[in-house]
Parts: sequence; C-alpha cells; structure tokens
Amino acid sequence: MENNTSLLERLQYFPASFFGMIMGMTGLCLAVLKTEALFGWSLKPGYALLMFITALFMLLISAYLYKIIHFRSAFIEEPRHYLDGDVFEPLHQIGIKMINCFLYRHPF
Repeated sequence: MENNTSLLERLQYFPASFFGMIMGMTGLCLAVLKTEALFGWSLKPGYALLMFITALFMLLISAYLYKIIHFRSAFIEEPRHYLDGDVFEPLHQIGIKMINCFLYRHPF
C-alpha cells in the first residue's frame, strides 16, 4: 500500500493538545534552573533547554498556523470535540506565559 497523503496534509489532524508538551517541558526547565542555582553548576543546561523549548514552541505555532490557514474546517471543529474542546484555549495562553516568565527572569 502506498501512502499518498503528504506531510503537510497530515497537519489537518494536528491537535492543539500538543501545546501541553510545552507546559511540561517548561516545568522541567524550571527544575533544571533551580538545580543549577542550588548546586552552583558552571555548565548551564537550563538555558539550552529553554532555547530548545522556545524553538519547539515556535515550530508548534507554525504548524498550527498552517492548519488554521489551509484546513479551516478542521480548526473550527476542534474546539467542539468532546475531549479536546476543554483544553483548546488555555494551552496556548499558558505556554506563552510560561516561556515569557522564563525569558524575563533569565535573560541571555
């Protein structure tokens, strides 16, 4: 069997719940940054993790914007889903707020 759907067409099914990953990873980043401060590490993996999380967030935003532009009907139906509808709006806002908090407190 040959799969004829392109990668960009699969973005039609890209769920908003993937933004929950950003919340979990920023929590991990907070733990790493606190551990750095507690043990006085000279190597700063928390900053690298913060840069990775920010890049991942931008990638997710880009993929989701593509979905909004090219698959508007799938985007409109997503908040109406009985499971995904409850987490649709808060995930975007919380992800943005958590990254902004880290960038404000830990400038490069």
